[in-house]
Amino acid sequence: MQRAILPTLACPTCRRGLELHGHADATGEIRQGHLNCTTCGLHIPVVEGFPLFTEPRMHSGQVSAPALEALSQQLFGDPAGYLEYRARKDERDLWEAYAAFQPFNESTRAAEPLLETLAAHLRPGDVILDVWGRTGWSGEWLAGLFPQNRVMSLWEGDSSVLGYRGFRHWLGSDRRAANLDILFAPPNRPLPFRDGAFGAIYALDSLHRYDLYPFAGECLRVARPDAVLLFAHLHLSNAEPDPFFERGCRQLHGRDYRAWLDGVLAGGRRQGWVLSEADLFNARAGDRLSDSPDTAHYNGAVLIADPARAPMIAPAPDAPDPDCRFLVNPLLRLRPGRGDLVVDPTLRNGEVGRLLSRHPVYQRRLPAQPLGVSPLDWLIMCLALTGHTRARIDAAIGPRRATPIDDPLARLIAAEVLLPVKVSPNAHAMQRFHANQLPVGEPGRLLSRRLETLRDDPGPAVTLPDGACLTGGDFARAVAATVRLLEEEGLRPGDRLGLRATTDPLAFILLVAGMAAGLDIEIGVRPDGSPERALALVIPGAGEEPPVEGRYLRLSGDDGALAERLGPLLAADIAPPQVQAGGHLEMSLGGQWVALETALLVEASASLRHVAGADRRIIGDFGALDALLFCFVALFRRDELTFCSRPEGG
Repeated sequence: MQRAILPTLACPTCRRGLELHGHADATGEIRQGHLNCTTCGLHIPVVEGFPLFTEPRMHSGQVSAPALEALSQQLFGDPAGYLEYRARKDERDLWEAYAAFQPFNESTRAAEPLLETLAAHLRPGDVILDVWGRTGWSGEWLAGLFPQNRVMSLWEGDSSVLGYRGFRHWLGSDRRAANLDILFAPPNRPLPFRDGAFGAIYALDSLHRYDLYPFAGECLRVARPDAVLLFAHLHLSNAEPDPFFERGCRQLHGRDYRAWLDGVLAGGRRQGWVLSEADLFNARAGDRLSDSPDTAHYNGAVLIADPARAPMIAPAPDAPDPDCRFLVNPLLRLRPGRGDLVVDPTLRNGEVGRLLSRHPVYQRRLPAQPLGVSPLDWLIMCLALTGHTRARIDAAIGPRRATPIDDPLARLIAAEVLLPVKVSPNAHAMQRFHANQLPVGEPGRLLSRRLETLRDDPGPAVTLPDGACLTGGDFARAVAATVRLLEEEGLRPGDRLGLRATTDPLAFILLVAGMAAGLDIEIGVRPDGSPERALALVIPGAGEEPPVEGRYLRLSGDDGALAERLGPLLAADIAPPQVQAGGHLEMSLGGQWVALETALLVEASASLRHVAGADRRIIGDFGALDALLFCFVALFRRDELTFCSRPEGG
């Protein structure tokens, strides 16, 4: 916790200020210590940078340095244990639907038209309270939106999708946003804050979930008299879902909230609104706030604000900021083999269908028909998935195109494929974890591990044009042998390999080997017919003349060709290669020549394997990005690839 938040804290019993015992580092961060109420004798441990109001202690001996260290081991455990959990979650494709869906959910997005209203009530240095930080997302989201303000995010304790260990892993002191603090406090108890401590309160999915008293009164108490409060996503009794599903929690009519607002705001400057969640989610720039206690929708929101600072719905930005990142929608099935994506209710063992049936307002935003995806779109999605900002996407693609990047990016945003978010790289990675889009391990290690596991895989991996089949073990050993052959040719990480043949399965093995060897690989022929610098080795296609200058190697047919030289190496059963980092792929993309990091393709392919389409595993030419992505997704899914003279079956 930051020492700067101490003035906002108070004993939840007597509301007196707390004394802080602990040593701050150079940034003001208290990683280990305790908070003490001298009136009540309360001692609150601060462990791993988190104040734990969920773990109160009676006297100073229980918060000594050894006691805190033991508590840290008990509650937060060994970091390696959490990595093992991540690996199991990734391998089994386990996910919690609402954690994955939260940034896209209309309950979260309904707040977007009101963000300017929140900003109008805040002064630099004001603190924002986020009362329901269940997944860690809301706190990071607010911290990115309001960098001039501190955000204090509250959660119930060691429960739900993160628990103490997950919060430490993703949002520990050295990982969360610099203006974010996270506290744990028990639900349905008085809040551990001073009166009037906050300039804004964001309470998602809370007012109907927690006990009305003390929660509602506590939110009003800890808010400044002129603060803005947004109680987002309330279950209303105004209507029932059609088709019906059980929503749970306390369900009151909008008129009940209206009457409550009239009572608590009487005589003050602030006004209250009962709002339709559907209306907010579908709002357009310039719409006025409309008090709708009799809304026909079954979910709503309550806003308390100064009417002079909340007259209109804020306009949406024309384009994402340069520092925005993008989330890839976890509810869509991506089908690089067919060049499209689709809403598939069967995805995630039917969880997507069940979730969308409960969110028809959001479902209407999604493409009703398969959405065609161009090679450029696939590249944008790969860059977005791996955490690149809009500025970096522009830099990677924009200069090589005749038109700005905004058009294809805007199309993907409008289709709900991508969601722009102003969050830190770690928050982006955390949300990929929730969506199971973050494979465990560095990209180089991902490919190494896949090649290692393939060596013991007797199942079919690649079917050759003549009908012969390579098992997973055959494929892995062929890659290892080809890496050795490239080393014998004198190629080292950073050297260039020109690959002209892109319909031959041996060429695909060579491509994977070149990636493992850390080479820069040129796929196809550059538009000007010449590389930027001399190629170390060129592999011509069938019937193609070798280059006038530079070394070349035939795949097959000639003395000393690759196929002939691999025989003895395969017999030697060479160990899996240690994959080298730093290589690049260069290829044509919509008529433009682009370069992308090998690591990016590997990470994106491993990330997409859980949502890849159930296509026929047939590929004719892997020279295009979508086809190459198709191949690597299949490799990580353990699907069979069939190479043929031309693509079959779409």
